[in-house]
Amino acid sequence: MHYSTSYVKEFPLPTQEELNAMILRTKILASQLIEILGIPEGFEQDCYTYANRMAHNETDAYKTEVQLQCHFWKGTQNSITRELFVGANRASKIESVNHKRRTHYDSAFAPIMRVAELEMLRDHYYDISAEKAAADQATLKLKEKFNSHCANYWVRNSLSLVSNHKAEPSLTVSSCEAGYHNTRNKVTRDWERVPLYRASATVSLDHKYMAEVGDRDLFVMNCNGKTGFPINATPFPLPKKCDPSYELYSSKVIVIFPSKIDGAESEAEAISGYQLEDRYICVGHTNGGERIVSCSTTPGRAVGGVNVKTKNKVLDTLDFSF
Repeated sequence: MHYSTSYVKEFPLPTQEELNAMILRTKILASQLIEILGIPEGFEQDCYTYANRMAHNETDAYKTEVQLQCHFWKGTQNSITRELFVGANRASKIESVNHKRRTHYDSAFAPIMRVAELEMLRDHYYDISAEKAAADQATLKLKEKFNSHCANYWVRNSLSLVSNHKAEPSLTVSSCEAGYHNTRNKVTRDWERVPLYRASATVSLDHKYMAEVGDRDLFVMNCNGKTGFPINATPFPLPKKCDPSYELYSSKVIVIFPSKIDGAESEAEAISGYQLEDRYICVGHTNGGERIVSCSTTPGRAVGGVNVKTKNKVLDTLDFSF
């Protein structure tokens, strides 16, 4: 079991057997409450159907399985609503009862809702591997970086992130028609409607992202004036006569061209708005301890970028007198 959050670490999950026993006890409690309160027959089944649907709806509010695991273990604390009390079958509805009586129905609904939550936990979000949890965490981190470094609306909202700890990181790009614009035909001089295209992309991340990219603080790179987002980083041998204190990595970097992603005049142009490039990232430090990072298409250029930046930093600190 992967305890990546403080809540699950402080309150570890029960075993499968203990969880099943907890569900059974909660079901018995719900039935006893319904019997004691004299609630009409059929209410329990109607409530369970409604509670199960509510539990499924809760999954849309969270991005990772670990978050959902903690969510259902803590409890959603949803209460009964009017939706349960309307419909053709009035046998189990309480539309006609007074307000005081409705509080009894709330108390009976609470354990039924808890059964639905615990069953969701047991069936879908109980056994999460450390690799799966780490891959999920990677998608959240990269999404945060996209949101903070991409001002373009379509870049932020047309890109989806998925975790797959069983496959190498990848980028898949597709496009679709999105509006049109009018242009004049050069021959006939007539106005023609020309379709425009918008690109969308899916990035798949594995469980190594946080260790390879996150722990080395390589989240965002400057790639020839464009913003790049590395999705992996593998140590690479330094060139000869290179400063041995440097760190060099080979990396696959997502480079984004916002002007192409929305409003392109062809599918090919729209798709080229997202590119996955093989890059090299070099990390060095000045004598004063300032971190210098360079990203380029070859190891030599990456190292050269650090050399130039380091030299410029040194020159900036020198005072000249004439």
